[in-house]
Amino acid sequence: HFNRAIQGGAGKAQNLVRSLMGLSVVQSTISMIRGQFDAAISRMDTMTNFSRTMTAITGSSESASGSLESLKSMTKGTAYGLDTAAAAVQNFTTRGMEIGSATAEVGKWADAVAFYGDGTNETLTTVTDAIGKMLTKGTVEMDQLNRLTDAGINAVGMYAQATGRDAAKVQEHLSKGKISAQDFVTTVSSAFEEGTNGVLNISGAAKEAGATWATTISNMKAAVTLSLIHISEP
Repeated sequence: HFNRAIQGGAGKAQNLVRSLMGLSVVQSTISMIRGQFDAAISRMDTMTNFSRTMTAITGSSESASGSLESLKSMTKGTAYGLDTAAAAVQNFTTRGMEIGSATAEVGKWADAVAFYGDGTNETLTTVTDAIGKMLTKGTVEMDQLNRLTDAGINAVGMYAQATGRDAAKVQEHLSKGKISAQDFVTTVSSAFEEGTNGVLNISGAAKEAGATWATTISNMKAAVTLSLIHISEP
């Protein structure tokens, strides 16, 4: 009797644990869906605001819509958020870059952050903000260059290899303003997207990173968000 009582108690305890685990999973799922519903609303706001702002800046609703569609495709299957990519494009565009070029540049640097950095929205924001400040200034200053280096992107080394120059000389020319920010940024991004002069080609790195276990949860959340958007759309 005693053994049966012990076994019965153990069985009840196991059932209780299973029930609690099941409840925890349900609560976690509900919490995720609630959070992603908020994310879905935020994403729709992002799309609306981006279209309105870019149309005002460029004077073309078609250009704004085209950029937004490119951004959707660019971020799909990655750990990057549409709002982060859209903010980066707007940042570049307000600093004088043509919207199509701005959209393409964000895609390239998203690959660099995914390959050399941690592939997060925060780091992509940091890198694109640094680039934006370079473009505004017209020259590449050390504090902004250090932000790229901190993200793991050896931009000076890539520029030197792509142009067949010595890295030390490139650094000297940058400090003296002999290399424009526009030339520096586009040369580096083109180099790592095309493998210029032996620079490692990392094109598509953001999509590849999106397929790893590290970003599976982010992609699941993104899928829930997109589903909620489609449900919410008239």
